[in-house]
Order: sequence, then C-alpha cells, then structure tokens
Amino acid sequence: MYLVQRGTLGLSHGEHQGLSTVMLVTCPDDRRSRLGIWFVPEGEGISGSPEDESAIRAFIAPFHFCGN
Repeated sequence: MYLVQRGTLGLSHGEHQGLSTVMLVTCPDDRRSRLGIWFVPEGEGISGSPEDESAIRAFIAPFHFCGN
C-alpha cells in the first residue's frame, strides 16, 4: 500500500519541492508494519519516480522488510 503526494521537504540546508511516496509494508505471519518513504525533487517526471508503481517496486526490491 502506498500514497504519493506532492509537497515540500524541509531540511537543515533548505526546502525542496518534490514528490514523496509513503509505503506501508506488511509481512506474512508478522503483526508489525513497516514504513518506507521515498522523496525525489520536482521535475523527475512520472516514469521512474514515486508516481510510477513499477518504479516503486524496483526501488524497494533490494530492501528486506520481512527479514531474509
């Protein structure tokens, strides 16, 4: 499950406009949920960005949210 939003990310060295995806990851046989956040600066386009579901799947593929 994921949610994509356009907005501003504020950091100590300034603010950045862009897209952020908040992802909720659930694992079989585990009641805990994991949360992931992906932010890209504005202008990256839809393909390969947090708005593209296939790009989201590729982005999270290297992570092992549910263990090995």
